[in-house]
Amino acid sequence: MRRTSLALAALLGCLAVSTGGCSSSRERGVRAPKSGVKLRYALEVGTSFDGHLRIGTTRKVEGLSAPLTQSVECDARLFVVKADEDGARVVRATFRSIELDWSVPPETGLSTEAFAKLAATTLKETEMRFSVSPRGKVVVLPGGPERVPPELEGLLDTLGRAATLGFTEVPERAVGPGDTWVDEPAVPGARRSRTRLDGLGRRGKTGPTLARLEVSFTSAKEVATPSGTRRRQVEGETQLRLSEHGVPTQLHTELRDFDPVRGTAVQEVHAQWSRTDAGDRGATDVQDIDDPCDPDYVGTATCPNA
Repeated sequence: MRRTSLALAALLGCLAVSTGGCSSSRERGVRAPKSGVKLRYALEVGTSFDGHLRIGTTRKVEGLSAPLTQSVECDARLFVVKADEDGARVVRATFRSIELDWSVPPETGLSTEAFAKLAATTLKETEMRFSVSPRGKVVVLPGGPERVPPELEGLLDTLGRAATLGFTEVPERAVGPGDTWVDEPAVPGARRSRTRLDGLGRRGKTGPTLARLEVSFTSAKEVATPSGTRRRQVEGETQLRLSEHGVPTQLHTELRDFDPVRGTAVQEVHAQWSRTDAGDRGATDVQDIDDPCDPDYVGTATCPNA
Protein backbone atom coordinates (compact mmCIF):
# COMPACT_ATOMS: atom_id res chain seq x y z
CA MET A 1 0.00 0.00 0.00
CA ARG A 2 1.10 3.55 -0.63
CA ARG A 3 0.61 5.48 2.60
CA THR A 4 1.97 8.84 1.56
CA SER A 5 -0.48 11.72 1.60
CA LEU A 6 1.78 13.69 -0.73
CA ALA A 7 1.56 10.97 -3.38
CA LEU A 8 -2.23 11.01 -3.29
CA ALA A 9 -2.30 14.80 -3.30
CA ALA A 10 -0.19 14.77 -6.46
CA LEU A 11 -2.58 12.36 -8.12
CA LEU A 12 -5.59 14.43 -7.09
CA GLY A 13 -3.96 17.60 -8.34
CA CYS A 14 -3.04 15.98 -11.65
CA LEU A 15 -6.66 15.02 -12.28
CA ALA A 16 -7.86 18.49 -11.37
CA VAL A 17 -5.51 20.24 -13.81
CA SER A 18 -7.47 19.15 -16.87
CA THR A 19 -10.80 17.55 -17.63
CA GLY A 20 -8.74 14.91 -19.36
CA GLY A 21 -6.78 14.08 -16.19
CA CYS A 22 -3.07 13.56 -16.79
CA SER A 23 -3.53 12.35 -20.35
CA SER A 24 -2.60 14.44 -23.35
CA SER A 25 -6.11 14.12 -24.79
CA ARG A 26 -7.71 17.57 -24.76
CA GLU A 27 -11.40 18.28 -24.71
CA ARG A 28 -12.73 20.32 -27.61
CA GLY A 29 -15.97 22.23 -27.58
CA VAL A 30 -18.95 20.90 -29.52
CA ARG A 31 -21.77 23.14 -30.75
CA ALA A 32 -25.11 22.13 -29.26
CA PRO A 33 -28.01 21.64 -31.72
CA LYS A 34 -30.69 24.33 -31.68
CA SER A 35 -33.21 21.76 -30.51
CA GLY A 36 -31.05 20.97 -27.47
CA VAL A 37 -29.82 17.60 -26.21
CA LYS A 38 -31.54 14.92 -24.16
CA LEU A 39 -29.39 13.71 -21.30
CA ARG A 40 -29.64 10.15 -20.03
CA TYR A 41 -28.00 7.48 -17.88
CA ALA A 42 -27.29 3.91 -19.00
CA LEU A 43 -29.15 2.02 -16.29
CA GLU A 44 -30.39 -1.12 -17.99
CA VAL A 45 -30.32 -4.17 -15.72
CA GLY A 46 -26.95 -5.91 -16.12
CA THR A 47 -25.06 -2.71 -16.94
CA SER A 48 -21.81 -2.21 -15.04
CA PHE A 49 -19.41 0.70 -14.71
CA ASP A 50 -15.81 0.14 -13.64
CA GLY A 51 -14.06 3.11 -12.14
CA HIS A 52 -11.33 4.56 -9.99
CA LEU A 53 -11.88 6.77 -6.93
CA ARG A 54 -9.45 9.19 -5.31
CA ILE A 55 -10.65 10.88 -2.14
CA GLY A 56 -8.78 13.27 0.13
CA THR A 57 -10.17 14.68 3.38
CA THR A 58 -9.02 17.13 6.03
CA ARG A 59 -11.13 16.69 9.16
CA LYS A 60 -11.17 18.91 12.25
CA VAL A 61 -12.14 16.94 15.36
CA GLU A 62 -13.09 18.55 18.66
CA GLY A 63 -10.37 18.02 21.24
CA LEU A 64 -7.54 17.52 18.73
CA SER A 65 -5.05 20.32 18.15
CA ALA A 66 -4.29 19.29 14.56
CA PRO A 67 -6.77 18.15 11.89
CA LEU A 68 -6.85 14.55 10.75
CA THR A 69 -5.82 13.81 7.16
CA GLN A 70 -7.67 10.93 5.52
CA SER A 71 -7.24 9.67 1.97
CA VAL A 72 -8.37 6.60 0.09
CA GLU A 73 -7.77 5.43 -3.45
CA CYS A 74 -9.47 2.36 -4.90
CA ASP A 75 -11.06 0.67 -7.87
CA ALA A 76 -14.83 0.31 -7.81
CA ARG A 77 -17.63 -1.31 -9.76
CA LEU A 78 -21.26 -0.21 -10.05
CA PHE A 79 -23.57 -2.99 -11.21
CA VAL A 80 -27.30 -2.51 -11.98
CA VAL A 81 -28.78 -5.51 -10.17
CA LYS A 82 -32.49 -5.17 -10.87
CA ALA A 83 -35.41 -2.82 -11.45
CA ASP A 84 -37.89 -2.31 -8.62
CA GLU A 85 -41.64 -2.21 -9.13
CA ASP A 86 -41.56 1.60 -9.27
CA GLY A 87 -38.90 1.50 -11.99
CA ALA A 88 -35.95 2.52 -9.79
CA ARG A 89 -32.71 0.65 -10.45
CA VAL A 90 -30.92 -1.08 -7.59
CA VAL A 91 -27.19 -0.47 -8.00
CA ARG A 92 -24.55 -2.48 -6.17
CA ALA A 93 -21.18 -0.89 -5.40
CA THR A 94 -18.08 -2.96 -4.62
CA PHE A 95 -14.53 -1.79 -3.94
CA ARG A 96 -11.09 -3.34 -4.41
CA SER A 97 -7.37 -2.48 -4.69
CA ILE A 98 -7.81 -0.19 -1.70
CA GLU A 99 -4.93 2.09 -0.68
CA LEU A 100 -5.39 4.01 2.56
CA ASP A 101 -3.72 6.79 4.49
CA TRP A 102 -6.46 7.28 7.08
CA SER A 103 -5.70 8.99 10.38
CA VAL A 104 -8.12 7.93 13.11
CA PRO A 105 -9.01 9.63 16.41
CA PRO A 106 -7.06 8.29 19.42
CA GLU A 107 -10.19 6.94 21.11
CA THR A 108 -10.54 4.24 18.45
CA GLY A 109 -7.46 2.52 19.84
CA LEU A 110 -6.19 1.71 16.32
CA SER A 111 -3.01 2.80 14.60
CA THR A 112 -3.14 3.91 10.97
CA GLU A 113 -1.62 0.57 9.94
CA ALA A 114 -4.10 -1.47 11.99
CA PHE A 115 -6.99 0.54 10.59
CA ALA A 116 -5.77 -0.06 7.02
CA LYS A 117 -5.61 -3.83 7.60
CA LEU A 118 -9.09 -3.89 9.14
CA ALA A 119 -10.49 -1.84 6.25
CA ALA A 120 -8.86 -3.99 3.57
CA THR A 121 -10.22 -7.19 5.11
CA THR A 122 -13.72 -5.83 5.69
CA LEU A 123 -14.19 -4.06 2.35
CA LYS A 124 -13.08 -7.15 0.45
CA GLU A 125 -16.26 -8.83 1.70
CA THR A 126 -18.58 -5.82 1.66
CA GLU A 127 -21.03 -4.48 -0.86
CA MET A 128 -23.23 -1.38 -0.72
CA ARG A 129 -26.50 -0.81 -2.53
CA PHE A 130 -28.47 2.26 -3.47
CA SER A 131 -31.34 2.99 -5.83
CA VAL A 132 -31.46 5.41 -8.75
CA SER A 133 -34.42 6.47 -10.88
CA PRO A 134 -34.14 5.98 -14.66
CA ARG A 135 -33.33 9.71 -14.92
CA GLY A 136 -30.47 9.56 -12.39
CA LYS A 137 -32.17 10.65 -9.15
CA VAL A 138 -30.82 8.87 -6.07
CA VAL A 139 -33.99 7.61 -4.35
CA VAL A 140 -32.44 5.24 -1.77
CA LEU A 141 -29.18 6.16 -0.05
CA PRO A 142 -26.25 3.70 0.05
CA GLY A 143 -26.55 1.01 2.69
CA GLY A 144 -24.16 -1.72 3.74
CA PRO A 145 -24.22 -4.78 5.99
CA GLU A 146 -25.33 -4.40 9.59
CA ARG A 147 -22.24 -6.05 11.04
CA VAL A 148 -19.55 -3.46 10.31
CA PRO A 149 -16.82 -2.44 12.80
CA PRO A 150 -17.79 0.99 14.16
CA GLU A 151 -14.31 2.30 13.35
CA LEU A 152 -15.11 1.88 9.64
CA GLU A 153 -18.41 3.78 9.57
CA GLY A 154 -16.76 7.01 8.43
CA LEU A 155 -14.85 5.28 5.63
CA LEU A 156 -17.95 3.44 4.40
CA ASP A 157 -19.92 6.69 4.51
CA THR A 158 -17.22 8.34 2.37
CA LEU A 159 -17.12 5.52 -0.19
CA GLY A 160 -20.91 5.29 -0.39
CA ARG A 161 -21.20 9.00 -1.07
CA ALA A 162 -18.43 8.90 -3.69
CA ALA A 163 -20.23 6.05 -5.50
CA THR A 164 -23.36 8.19 -5.95
CA LEU A 165 -21.82 11.56 -6.86
CA GLY A 166 -21.93 10.79 -10.59
CA PHE A 167 -25.73 10.70 -10.49
CA THR A 168 -27.96 13.74 -10.68
CA GLU A 169 -31.52 13.89 -12.00
CA VAL A 170 -31.67 14.92 -15.66
CA PRO A 171 -34.76 16.45 -17.29
CA GLU A 172 -37.08 14.59 -19.63
CA ARG A 173 -36.97 17.57 -22.00
CA ALA A 174 -34.08 18.53 -24.23
CA VAL A 175 -31.79 21.17 -22.71
CA GLY A 176 -29.23 23.61 -24.03
CA PRO A 177 -26.11 25.31 -22.65
CA GLY A 178 -27.01 27.54 -19.71
CA ASP A 179 -30.20 25.65 -18.80
CA THR A 180 -30.58 24.78 -15.11
CA TRP A 181 -32.88 22.48 -13.16
CA VAL A 182 -33.40 21.45 -9.53
CA ASP A 183 -33.53 17.94 -8.06
CA GLU A 184 -35.45 17.84 -4.78
CA PRO A 185 -34.48 15.07 -2.31
CA ALA A 186 -36.60 11.92 -2.33
CA VAL A 187 -35.63 10.76 1.17
CA PRO A 188 -34.39 12.51 4.35
CA GLY A 189 -30.67 13.13 4.17
CA ALA A 190 -30.51 12.90 0.37
CA ARG A 191 -29.08 15.71 -1.73
CA ARG A 192 -30.95 18.72 -3.05
CA SER A 193 -29.14 19.55 -6.29
CA ARG A 194 -29.11 22.42 -8.73
CA THR A 195 -27.62 21.37 -12.07
CA ARG A 196 -26.52 23.52 -15.00
CA LEU A 197 -25.52 22.37 -18.49
CA ASP A 198 -22.35 24.33 -19.12
CA GLY A 199 -21.86 23.02 -22.65
CA LEU A 200 -20.75 20.07 -24.75
CA GLY A 201 -17.29 18.73 -25.52
CA ARG A 202 -15.38 15.84 -27.05
CA ARG A 203 -11.95 14.32 -26.48
CA GLY A 204 -10.24 13.51 -29.75
CA LYS A 205 -11.96 13.30 -33.12
CA THR A 206 -13.97 10.13 -32.50
CA GLY A 207 -14.73 10.26 -28.78
CA PRO A 208 -18.30 10.47 -27.49
CA THR A 209 -19.95 13.82 -26.94
CA LEU A 210 -19.71 14.83 -23.29
CA ALA A 211 -22.18 17.04 -21.46
CA ARG A 212 -20.39 19.34 -19.02
CA LEU A 213 -22.61 19.53 -15.95
CA GLU A 214 -22.08 21.80 -12.96
CA VAL A 215 -23.92 20.54 -9.88
CA SER A 216 -24.25 22.36 -6.55
CA PHE A 217 -25.86 20.41 -3.74
CA THR A 218 -26.80 20.39 -0.08
CA SER A 219 -28.08 17.70 2.26
CA ALA A 220 -29.10 17.71 5.90
CA LYS A 221 -30.27 15.21 8.48
CA GLU A 222 -30.59 14.89 12.24
CA VAL A 223 -28.03 12.71 14.03
CA ALA A 224 -27.87 11.50 17.62
CA THR A 225 -24.98 12.78 19.75
CA PRO A 226 -24.19 12.41 23.49
CA SER A 227 -25.55 15.94 24.01
CA GLY A 228 -28.75 15.28 22.07
CA THR A 229 -29.95 15.40 18.47
CA ARG A 230 -27.98 17.74 16.22
CA ARG A 231 -27.97 18.61 12.53
CA ARG A 232 -25.46 17.26 10.03
CA GLN A 233 -25.16 19.29 6.83
CA VAL A 234 -23.18 18.64 3.66
CA GLU A 235 -22.73 21.14 0.84
CA GLY A 236 -20.61 21.01 -2.25
CA GLU A 237 -20.06 21.43 -5.97
CA THR A 238 -19.44 18.81 -8.64
CA GLN A 239 -18.07 19.14 -12.17
CA LEU A 240 -19.41 16.14 -14.07
CA ARG A 241 -18.90 14.79 -17.59
CA LEU A 242 -21.89 12.70 -18.74
CA SER A 243 -21.36 10.97 -22.08
CA GLU A 244 -23.97 10.67 -24.82
CA HIS A 245 -23.98 6.93 -24.01
CA GLY A 246 -25.14 7.58 -20.45
CA VAL A 247 -21.82 7.11 -18.63
CA PRO A 248 -20.71 9.56 -15.88
CA THR A 249 -17.19 9.39 -17.26
CA GLN A 250 -15.47 11.81 -14.91
CA LEU A 251 -16.23 13.99 -11.92
CA HIS A 252 -14.50 16.31 -9.52
CA THR A 253 -16.26 17.25 -6.28
CA GLU A 254 -15.35 19.64 -3.49
CA LEU A 255 -17.55 19.45 -0.42
CA ARG A 256 -17.82 20.57 3.19
CA ASP A 257 -19.26 18.16 5.72
CA PHE A 258 -20.44 19.68 9.02
CA ASP A 259 -20.81 16.53 11.12
CA PRO A 260 -21.42 16.95 14.89
CA VAL A 261 -20.12 13.41 15.54
CA ARG A 262 -17.06 13.07 13.28
CA GLY A 263 -16.08 16.74 13.06
CA THR A 264 -16.01 19.21 10.19
CA ALA A 265 -14.39 18.00 6.98
CA VAL A 266 -13.27 19.50 3.70
CA GLN A 267 -13.14 16.82 1.04
CA GLU A 268 -12.14 16.35 -2.60
CA VAL A 269 -13.46 13.43 -4.63
CA HIS A 270 -12.23 12.47 -8.08
CA ALA A 271 -13.78 9.61 -10.04
CA GLN A 272 -13.49 8.16 -13.52
CA TRP A 273 -16.00 5.61 -14.84
CA SER A 274 -16.27 3.57 -18.00
CA ARG A 275 -18.95 1.15 -19.09
CA THR A 276 -17.60 -2.40 -19.15
CA ASP A 277 -20.69 -4.60 -18.66
CA ALA A 278 -18.38 -6.99 -16.82
CA GLY A 279 -21.32 -7.91 -14.60
CA ASP A 280 -20.63 -9.92 -11.47
CA ARG A 281 -17.28 -11.31 -12.52
CA GLY A 282 -14.04 -10.09 -11.02
CA ALA A 283 -15.44 -7.22 -8.96
CA THR A 284 -14.73 -8.56 -5.46
CA ASP A 285 -14.91 -11.83 -3.58
CA VAL A 286 -18.37 -10.96 -2.27
CA GLN A 287 -21.30 -13.32 -2.59
CA ASP A 288 -24.62 -11.84 -3.72
CA ILE A 289 -26.90 -12.50 -0.72
CA ASP A 290 -30.55 -12.81 -1.71
CA ASP A 291 -31.95 -13.95 1.64
CA PRO A 292 -33.48 -10.88 3.36
CA CYS A 293 -33.20 -12.66 6.73
CA ASP A 294 -29.40 -12.87 6.44
CA PRO A 295 -27.83 -10.17 8.68
CA ASP A 296 -25.48 -9.19 5.83
CA TYR A 297 -28.28 -8.84 3.24
CA VAL A 298 -28.43 -5.46 1.51
CA GLY A 299 -31.55 -4.69 -0.51
CA THR A 300 -35.16 -3.62 -0.44
CA ALA A 301 -36.85 -6.90 0.55
CA THR A 302 -37.95 -7.44 4.16
CA CYS A 303 -37.50 -10.57 6.24
CA PRO A 304 -40.91 -12.20 6.93
CA ASN A 305 -39.67 -13.38 10.34
CA ALA A 306 -38.46 -9.96 11.48
